[in-house]
Formats: sequence, structure tokens, C-alpha cells
Amino acid sequence: MTTGTVIVSRLISLIRQLSDHLEKENTLIRDRRPSALSPLYEEKIRLVTAYEQQMAVLARNKSLLDSAEAESIGELRDLSRKFDRLLARHNAIVAAAKATTEGIVKAISDEVTKRNNPVAGYGAGAREHPRVISRPTSIALDQSI
Repeated sequence: MTTGTVIVSRLISLIRQLSDHLEKENTLIRDRRPSALSPLYEEKIRLVTAYEQQMAVLARNKSLLDSAEAESIGELRDLSRKFDRLLARHNAIVAAAKATTEGIVKAISDEVTKRNNPVAGYGAGAREHPRVISRPTSIALDQSI
């Protein structure tokens, strides 16, 4: 087996593993279980690092692809296209979850601000209403959202 074929085979394996990993993450995000993502982080970093290393080898030695088997290169191309689509879906899911979370936090913050800083107005005879100072409000983030 040529060096090019070995590298292409490694890339194929890494792309499959990364795809499986991203599918798990997508499922956890859709199921609103963000706390379950933490244990997956180390493995994701390991896979991404290995993938980047193999791609760097190919970038430095483009001629390695010439020595790889045509069938392996075709499989790598197909998997890479599918992986690109999966990455796009993953990015969309993460962006939607982020936007939702940020929207919830902003809505809570706005409500707390309204309660803590009510609008001072004028009453009868153009007398200013006394400003009501409320007690501090605590906020906690529930990660099950």
C-alpha cells in the first residue's frame, strides 16, 4: 500500500468518526441536552487534531494523492462532500441554539432591568413620582433549556 493510500485511508476513517461525532452532538442539541456535550469535547478535539494533521501532510505533499488508489480517492471525495453538508447542518443547529439561548437571557435581563429601574413619571400637579427601588434580583441559568 502506498503512502498516499495510507493517508487517504486515515482521512476516510477520521471523516467517518467526525461525522458520527457531529451527528451525536446534533442529536443532543436537538434533544435540549447541552450538558451531555461536555464528555464529547475531548474526543472531538482529538479527532479534529488528527484530521488537521493528515490534511497538513497532504497540503505539504500534494503528489501523495497521485500515488493513492483511485477508488480510495473517489470514496474520500464522496465522504468529504457529505461531511461538508453535515458541517453546514451542525453550524445551523448550533447557531439556532445559541440565538435561542441569547434571546432567553436577553428577555430575562430586560425584565430584571424593568423591575429594578422603573420609569419615573409625573403625577397630579406635575409632581415627580418617587422612584421605587426594588431589592436585587438573582438570576440563574437552567442548562436544560
